[in-house]
Amino acid sequence: GGTDYGKYALPDVGHDLWNWCQVKVGYADGHVPGYRIPDVMVSSLTKATLVFIFLHPRRTQMLRRAFVILGIILWMRTLTVTMTQIPDASPTCQAQFHDPEGRGAYKRRAIVPGAFKRAWVFMTAPTSHITCGDMIFSGHTTFLMLCAMVFNKYCRADYMETRIFLRNWQVTEALCRALRYAVYAWTAAGAALIIGTRLHYTLDVSLALYTTYWTFHHYHTWLPPTPDSN
Repeated sequence: GGTDYGKYALPDVGHDLWNWCQVKVGYADGHVPGYRIPDVMVSSLTKATLVFIFLHPRRTQMLRRAFVILGIILWMRTLTVTMTQIPDASPTCQAQFHDPEGRGAYKRRAIVPGAFKRAWVFMTAPTSHITCGDMIFSGHTTFLMLCAMVFNKYCRADYMETRIFLRNWQVTEALCRALRYAVYAWTAAGAALIIGTRLHYTLDVSLALYTTYWTFHHYHTWLPPTPDSN
């Protein structure tokens, strides 16, 4: 509940705002239940983005750039996560320290090599396991924002001319705009729910949005001019 949460988590404006809204509608649990909600939202948007890239005439270029940018951001996240571990925001993570089985004890041991096993479990079944102790910055928000940036950059009518897919259908700018706005809305909702479920602090989400945006922007700014073909 909200009382116990205050003993173990850091003060957070986003959590306070969610709590205030929920109290106003008569829901007093203090947070949105279900840490799997952000996982499902990230997984869904990532799959949709991969389909979009596969259908795009610049698919090879887009994949190459997206993986390089993701690698840069995850490298930065690796540095921040391993430098300092702050108290978990999630009640599910906090509960691990107080149950009889001592499920949270792994956080008091050395990171290597146990972290590699836990990373493999998370990669193979992301919705079955909640990561704890990796607050700054949010990996979930990073994936959401990177997908949004891909749509923002490449979901344009003048980029979508292709003779491989959708031969008899002209992709209009109005359709591209609608897709971009839908992805923006999904990303915003996902980021809000990451805070609402207390999977992360508002700081973690804000830093992920900022880092992903500027890494994507600067990477494309520094690229040398390339032909329109992929």
